[in-house]
Amino acid sequence: YEECANAGTNEWQIDESKKATATMNAVLGDEDRLKALAEDFAKHYEKRVAEGSTVKGKAMFVCASREIAWDFYRQLKVIRPAWFEVKQAPDGVVLTEQEQKELPPSEMVKMVMTRGKDDDEALYDLLGTKEYRKELDKQFKNAKSNFKIAIVVDMWLTGFDVPELDTIYIDKPLQKHNLIQTISRVNRKLEGKSKGLVVDYIGIKSQMNQALAMYSRIDATNFEDIQQSVIEVKNHLDLLGQVFYEFDSRDYFSGEPQAQLSCLNRAAEFVLRTQKVERRFMGLVKRMKAAYDVCCGSEALSQTERDHIHYYLA
Repeated sequence: YEECANAGTNEWQIDESKKATATMNAVLGDEDRLKALAEDFAKHYEKRVAEGSTVKGKAMFVCASREIAWDFYRQLKVIRPAWFEVKQAPDGVVLTEQEQKELPPSEMVKMVMTRGKDDDEALYDLLGTKEYRKELDKQFKNAKSNFKIAIVVDMWLTGFDVPELDTIYIDKPLQKHNLIQTISRVNRKLEGKSKGLVVDYIGIKSQMNQALAMYSRIDATNFEDIQQSVIEVKNHLDLLGQVFYEFDSRDYFSGEPQAQLSCLNRAAEFVLRTQKVERRFMGLVKRMKAAYDVCCGSEALSQTERDHIHYYLA
């Protein structure tokens, strides 16, 4: 607000802004809302990891205030205590001898922000020193680190590049250049990463369209929403069904492992019978997977559709 005053904003406008912010934070920080938010986030994150829709499981959650971030962190700790177990690396990740020396053990979830003199003792100790935050920076940029989820308010939203970061969850009002900077955290190129995912919990779509028009050279058509991706997946399932029209896939869905394996082998032979069929199949599967990576957490896809997706991806 000091910057606003220096820029010529009058006292009445500043007071009105403070009132609006306080009201908004009261709504966003409601305990029941944060509990539901934590549940939804945890399920969505786990679904993306389970489906292989994320490169290395790196995600950022943007909260509206320090107090809300702290409450959200504690809600997550209640419902996913395993995320807060200290490990050097995720299960199944092999570290070299050098990496074992250099990579410190960590929880999956960290809050990244500066300490405040009025913070309670637990929060103050959790946030750590400037040197500690520098170490968090290094850990989050390390693909093998156990540190996967960063809860932030303002830090790391500009000038912080992590190519493996492919999902950002936004629960904070953002506008114009700040919004462009924030969503740009997930668009850094990396092999195996075709796009980033922005999960909007607060309703920033119209602001995003305005910001793109004002500040960015990015074509707005490059942004897909969940509904568009669901339609894309369903369309490609239909097209793949046409490719397999003459193939009997029932054994794959019988639930018997041996029958499934035999069916997959026959399906591979079916696809490879001509180059034309192979190219068409691979192209359809690639586009379906790109769309599914965006919408895998959507309830608009039935279990039958998901089973067929896994079948074609197998």
